[in-house]
This record gives sequence, structure tokens and C-alpha cells, in this order.
Amino acid sequence: MPLPVSHRTALSRAALAACSALVLFLASASRGDLVLNEILYDPDGGDEGREFVELWNPDSSATPLDGLSIEAADGARPGSWTVVWHAAAGEIAPPRSAVLVSADRLGAALQNGPDAIRLTRGEEVLDLVGYGDLSDAGLFDGDPAVDAPSGSSLARVTDGADTGVNRDDWAAEAEPTPGAANHPDVRLRFGRARPSVSPMVPWPGERFVARATVRNAGRLPLDEARWRLAGEVAPAAPAAADAWIPGAATAGVSLAPGESATVALTLSGPSAGVHRLRLRVEASAALASATGGDAAAMADTASVWLRSFAAPAVLSEIAYRNAGAGEWIEIWAREPIEDVGALTLADGSSTPRTIDRGPSPRPLAAGAYLVIAQDPAAVRSRYALPDSAVVGVTGGWPPLNDGSSSGEPADLVQVAFADGVPVDAVGYSGVQTVRGGSLERLSFDLPSGEPGSWSETIDRERGTPGRPNSVQAPGGPPPGGRALLVAGARVLARRATEPAPIVFRATPAARGRRLTVRVHDLLGRPVRTLTEGQRLATDAAFVWDGRDERGEPAPPGLYVVMAEALPEDGVPELRSALSIAIAGGAR
Repeated sequence: MPLPVSHRTALSRAALAACSALVLFLASASRGDLVLNEILYDPDGGDEGREFVELWNPDSSATPLDGLSIEAADGARPGSWTVVWHAAAGEIAPPRSAVLVSADRLGAALQNGPDAIRLTRGEEVLDLVGYGDLSDAGLFDGDPAVDAPSGSSLARVTDGADTGVNRDDWAAEAEPTPGAANHPDVRLRFGRARPSVSPMVPWPGERFVARATVRNAGRLPLDEARWRLAGEVAPAAPAAADAWIPGAATAGVSLAPGESATVALTLSGPSAGVHRLRLRVEASAALASATGGDAAAMADTASVWLRSFAAPAVLSEIAYRNAGAGEWIEIWAREPIEDVGALTLADGSSTPRTIDRGPSPRPLAAGAYLVIAQDPAAVRSRYALPDSAVVGVTGGWPPLNDGSSSGEPADLVQVAFADGVPVDAVGYSGVQTVRGGSLERLSFDLPSGEPGSWSETIDRERGTPGRPNSVQAPGGPPPGGRALLVAGARVLARRATEPAPIVFRATPAARGRRLTVRVHDLLGRPVRTLTEGQRLATDAAFVWDGRDERGEPAPPGLYVVMAEALPEDGVPELRSALSIAIAGGAR
């Protein structure tokens, strides 16, 4: 049925109005002058060199910046404006894109709120944003925007959109995006926390895990097939700063908008020395090779210092249980250290504490020990050490946790330089010591993070600060032999008050192989498994205290320690055996 004329006329008018609105919208979307789009005026920490102002070109074509200036107000003096930037001659703003005015181009510092920024061309004010508790109407449009907290930028809610009311158009952005759209459909960003490495000081060839938090900062969900985490390493020397060596990559995880997840990547320890580990979130290979335009928005990088092989000092002993003198750790200088005051100590959760070396620089000679103590005077008295052998820390002792079960880490001891470069780091579990003594390193060239590199002291004083450790691994044989193990002793004598365990060391023939080491009695029955199928990327040690799998003392007699390198990838099985004796009565 045809509509009445009155209805047809009303619809025609509505259609005409809609078309007019659409034309106006398309015209405004395709043309327009530049506007302020994002401002970081209060970065985390010091502001100098980190502030920025971002402009946005809403036009569908490139726009010259000739004649543009950015001016900053002094909120305490209304009407007082300072030019902080002039556009360079011939500078162009790409269509519908951001233009970054970085800190090195700003002629003066930006004031923290309450304050204002404006964009001008000659006498014309193109855009104005005021933030914080402002009352002068000349410092804002409509109503002032919020004052962004330290570390957050002030960003337009919709890129380039200006309704004339600062409060509605602007919001604090916890993750500033200099030079990029504020709210794209697709964006991945690393979290603020730095990536972590475990073990923190891997040995060359040792596998380590890098973990980083990644956030979906875009408006659309991302599935795991669209992105990945990649890692690469470069030496720290400036001449080789661009020599990034690809390490590994792993698929991402599904992330809803605003959701974060921790992603882990396994890599191999590089050659000995200090390196930078750089992690990258990036579009998956399939997406990157496609013609889609969001691959760049999924790219972000984060880096962290990495040391392979502990130096110039090595953690030698850890007393995380108070045996009468408080907690303490001992380091051994592999190389000369000009000033121990350049070193810091931390546990797994505390901020680094600087070593208190006194009023003047304090060197440490190669081969020397230094004890760092919660209570230096108590350690000196307890172990009869000279003043020069024991130091404290500034800012309070980082308390070392005692308790853990099932071999889970109780805490982490970290020694680093003040600039964050690692020196050595050791994670330990509370079950590694059962008699309340210190934890001793079996050899300085054994990997720091391997539990097998450490054993409880057998010294009657429950520690050996300032002197060689009571339990030590034997030196390895020269390369070329077929033996998989060497033993530090062949007899475990139970007559001693604290009998020394027998320490076995893997030989070069075991390097890179999956090694199983078991103790058998003379009838071939298994008594104790020391390691089962562990791949040895580096040197390794194994300790047998003369007990069976139940923790009971094995009876006196002869035993055979069988080492077996498992066959794999065409490499044949390799076996070797050692005879061991337990002497004395059962304990």
C-alpha cells in the first residue's frame, strides 16, 4: 500500500537530513587541521629527555607543518605562554597519522599539572588542552582534562577527535604510545616490569628461560596464531651493539583486549661475558608475510642485561640460616675488583643493597674471599675473622628465606653491579641443608643455578667464611677419555663426626649427553639414583652422602656407581663405572 503524501514527505526530509549529516561527517573525517593528540609531561623518574608531545593529522592527505608552534602555559601565571617547539621548514604530517615531537626537539620542560598546552599557527590557536585543577577559562576548552599520574600520558580518547571539551576528549593512558595511534584495533606491548631470566647467570650452552609480561593494548582480541615472542642476544661491547644473534621464538597466547599474560622462552647461554638479551613481540610469520597493515602495531621490544659465566666474583657460600651470627654470604674474586662498593646484594624480592665498603674505595684481589654479612661484627667474632674480611650492606639486610618444600626455591641471592649488570646469582631451596649449616659451592667453574653445584658444609663451625669450602668437587680429567665420571674420594668414612660426602664430577665425555647415575650394591640392586636422564650442557657435579633412596644409611661395604649416557640421534650408549666403599659403622 502506498504511503500517504505526508509520510512520504517526512521520510524524504529525514533522508535528506541523514545524507547531509553523512556528508558533513565524511568531510570532517577527510579534512581538518592538526590537533594535539598525546602528551607525556610527567614520566616515571626524572623528566629530562623523556617528555613528548604528539600531534595528529586527521586529513586524508599530507599536511604541511609550516608555521606551527607548541606553547606551554604556566598554570600559576594565567596568560603566560612559552613556545617550546617550532615546526621545521618543509616538515610534513602524513595523512591520518601521528607526528611525534620528542624530548630532544622540545625547547623547554613541560610543566606537571595543573597546566596547559596549545597548538598555534601565528596568532591562531588550533587546539588547546588544559589538565588538572584549573580555573582560568583561557587554559582549557569546555572543562579541563584529568591530571595524568606520573608515568602516564594524557591521550585523546579517540585519535584526532575534538568535541571542544577537554574533559570528554582526553584521558590518562598508563602505556604511552609516542608516535603511534592511541587506540588501534591491534597492539601488543610489553608490561612495565623488566623481563626476567632463570637462571640469572647461565653458563655457556646452559639452557635458560626468559619470561616477559605481554599486554593486548588494542581494541580487538588476539589469538595465539597471530603473534609470537622472539629472543636475540648481542655482546655488551658498544662496537658489537648491532650484532644481534637470533636465539629462539615461541608462539603467543590468546589475549582479550586489556588482558596480560606471562610468556616464557627457552634459549641457550651465549659465550662467556656480558650480553644484552632483547625480546621482541611480533606478528607471526604468516601474518608478517601477508599484506595486512597491523604487523607493525604488534611489534615491541624489551631488553635486559645477561651474563654468561659468573665474573668477576663468584658466590661461594650462602648462610641463609642463622647459626649464631646472623645471615651472610661469601664471594670469591675470579678477577681483581677495583672497588667492592660498586657491587650490590639482593634476594629474590628486595631492591639491591650497595655493599658498605667504608669511606674510600676498597679493592678485592683475584683469588680473595669477602664475606657480606647481616651483622659483620657477629660474623667476625663467631669465626675469628679480621675486620677486612667482612663487610655489611647499606639500606638494611635483604632477609634470606629459609623455608621451602619438595625442592621448590626458597629464595634467590643476587650479586650485581650498581648499573644492573649481573655478577652471579643462585637460587636455593630450604631442603638443601638439613643440619643448619651453610650451603657451599663445590667448584667455582660449576654452573651457579644447578642444585648439584652446591652441598651443605660439613665443617664443625657450620660454615667456612673467609676460607676454602669444606666440600669440593674433584678436577675433571683431560678431554679424550671415555670415563663419564671422576670421584673426589673412593671411601666414605663414617667414623668422622661430619663425614664428607663423595663428590662426583662429570667429564667432557658426558657433555651434551643425557646422563643417568645410580649407586648399586654388589648384587646389582639400585641403592640411590643421583641423576636420571639429565642433559649436561655444561660441567656438573653429583653428591652421595652414603644414604639410600629412603634417606637411611647404606651398610658398610663396596658399591658400584654406574654412569650411563643414553643413546639418542644415532649417538651410541656410553657407560662407565666407579667402585666406592663405605667404611665404619652405621650412623
